Amino acid sequence: MNRIIAAALVASAAFAGTAQAMVNTTDAVRHEVQTYAPGADLDGLSSAQVAALQSIIHGGDTESEKRTKIRNIVN
Repeated sequence: MNRIIAAALVASAAFAGTAQAMVNTTDAVRHEVQTYAPGADLDGLSSAQVAALQSIIHGGDTESEKRTKIRNIVN
Protein backbone atom coordinates (compact mmCIF):
# COMPACT_ATOMS: atom_id res chain seq x y z
CA MET A 1 0.00 0.00 0.00
CA ASN A 2 2.83 2.40 0.82
CA ARG A 3 4.36 1.76 -2.60
CA ILE A 4 1.11 2.70 -4.32
CA ILE A 5 0.89 5.94 -2.36
CA ALA A 6 4.54 6.72 -3.05
CA ALA A 7 4.05 6.04 -6.77
CA ALA A 8 1.01 8.33 -6.84
CA LEU A 9 2.96 11.12 -5.14
CA VAL A 10 5.84 10.78 -7.61
CA ALA A 11 3.42 10.82 -10.54
CA SER A 12 1.63 13.93 -9.29
CA ALA A 13 4.95 15.71 -8.70
CA ALA A 14 6.05 14.85 -12.25
CA PHE A 15 2.76 16.14 -13.65
CA ALA A 16 3.06 19.40 -11.72
CA GLY A 17 6.59 19.88 -13.03
CA THR A 18 5.43 19.28 -16.60
CA ALA A 19 2.61 21.80 -16.24
CA GLN A 20 5.04 24.40 -14.90
CA ALA A 21 7.44 23.73 -17.78
CA MET A 22 4.64 24.37 -20.27
CA VAL A 23 3.88 27.74 -18.70
CA ASN A 24 7.55 28.72 -18.85
CA THR A 25 7.82 27.52 -22.43
CA THR A 26 4.81 29.60 -23.40
CA ASP A 27 6.41 32.66 -21.79
CA ALA A 28 9.65 32.03 -23.65
CA VAL A 29 7.83 31.54 -26.95
CA ARG A 30 5.74 34.68 -26.35
CA HIS A 31 8.81 36.88 -26.68
CA GLU A 32 10.02 35.10 -29.82
CA VAL A 33 6.59 35.23 -31.46
CA GLN A 34 6.42 39.00 -30.92
CA THR A 35 9.38 39.29 -33.31
CA TYR A 36 7.33 37.77 -36.12
CA ALA A 37 3.82 38.86 -35.15
CA PRO A 38 3.88 41.98 -32.96
CA GLY A 39 0.85 42.25 -30.70
CA ALA A 40 -0.12 38.59 -31.16
CA ASP A 41 -2.36 37.19 -28.41
CA LEU A 42 -1.10 33.77 -27.29
CA ASP A 43 -3.44 33.29 -24.35
CA GLY A 44 -5.93 30.98 -26.08
CA LEU A 45 -3.43 28.71 -27.81
CA SER A 46 -3.32 24.98 -27.17
CA SER A 47 -0.12 23.19 -26.24
CA ALA A 48 -0.03 21.76 -29.79
CA GLN A 49 -0.14 25.26 -31.24
CA VAL A 50 2.64 26.42 -28.91
CA ALA A 51 4.72 23.40 -30.01
CA ALA A 52 4.06 24.31 -33.65
CA LEU A 53 5.20 27.88 -32.99
CA GLN A 54 8.43 26.60 -31.44
CA SER A 55 8.99 24.34 -34.40
CA ILE A 56 8.49 27.19 -36.84
CA ILE A 57 10.70 29.61 -34.91
CA HIS A 58 13.58 27.16 -34.68
CA GLY A 59 13.06 25.68 -38.15
CA GLY A 60 15.03 26.37 -41.29
CA ASP A 61 12.49 28.54 -43.11
CA THR A 62 13.23 32.09 -44.17
CA GLU A 63 12.16 34.93 -41.88
CA SER A 64 9.31 35.75 -44.26
CA GLU A 65 8.05 32.14 -44.24
CA LYS A 66 8.27 32.01 -40.44
CA ARG A 67 6.33 35.27 -40.17
CA THR A 68 3.56 33.97 -42.45
CA LYS A 69 3.24 30.60 -40.67
CA ILE A 70 3.25 32.18 -37.21
CA ARG A 71 0.61 34.74 -38.17
CA ASN A 72 -1.58 31.93 -39.54
CA ILE A 73 -1.50 30.24 -36.13
CA VAL A 74 -1.99 33.26 -33.90
CA ASN A 75 -4.66 35.01 -35.99
